[in-house]
Amino acid sequence: GKVGSFTCSFRIDDHTRTVFYNGTDITSQVDLGGAWNATRRVAFMPWPGAKLVVSGQDVNGDFFKKGGFWADCDGAPVDRLAKAWESFCSNEVIDALHVRGEGAGWAPAAFNDMAQWEPGTLGEAGKEYCVFRTVPLKENGYRCDIRVDDYVRAVHYNGVDITSAVAGDLNRWNALRRVNFPPVPGAYVVVYGEDWKGDFFGKGGFWADCDTAPSGDLARAWESCCSDAGISLEHQRGEGAGWRSPTFRKGSHAGKDWAPGTLGDLGKGHCAFRMRPIEVPAAPAAAPA
Repeated sequence: GKVGSFTCSFRIDDHTRTVFYNGTDITSQVDLGGAWNATRRVAFMPWPGAKLVVSGQDVNGDFFKKGGFWADCDGAPVDRLAKAWESFCSNEVIDALHVRGEGAGWAPAAFNDMAQWEPGTLGEAGKEYCVFRTVPLKENGYRCDIRVDDYVRAVHYNGVDITSAVAGDLNRWNALRRVNFPPVPGAYVVVYGEDWKGDFFGKGGFWADCDTAPSGDLARAWESCCSDAGISLEHQRGEGAGWRSPTFRKGSHAGKDWAPGTLGDLGKGHCAFRMRPIEVPAAPAAAPA
């Protein structure tokens, strides 16, 4: 998926029937062909508090023992399968309200750890049809892990200074720093860093791994604004002119902690880096009803 989007891989024994996100039917984006055990994939722009809802059918009429739902998604990884999803199951075809993730009767999904896929599958015993829902992007949970060689000078989000909320040593060059913030579509997270040797490309570097912008997307997801003096408050907030695609140095630091590389301009001691964790959805259809 493109930068800013969430992806979800899932399997249903036997048939996937519908996929909804944020009240919108996105089933047509999913390849429903192939065998009963095929892995299917869907991508969507995350919206705070929106539900991802997948429905399916087990032809043997027993979702727990004979069928099963398995998923590994941004915001609902497979190691949290047993806890991340709720289900509604029936022996009738799932109604229009429940396929959107609404209606009554939802419960924590039953987890079968003896099933065909690791670590297990979800689904209710004795039921032919089940629908599963999760909230990939929580209203208040959005994470960025950052490294700056040498110093993190400030972190802003949505124009607000959140430096005091950053966990980790801001002054140790190889320290991992973590920040969490509420999702605001269109807002920038901005990291202002300094390399004390005055060369962000050769001696310093910026690295980040965020929920919608993993480290592998570093060079595509971020923009930079570098200087050999300080960075203005305007630019620390992600505003102003002069932002551009960053200079990427592949393999700049040894070890996997900094993979695949770092950002920062040659001969510049001060850089600000900005990224939009959540793009503003292009279509109003993506907004909550």
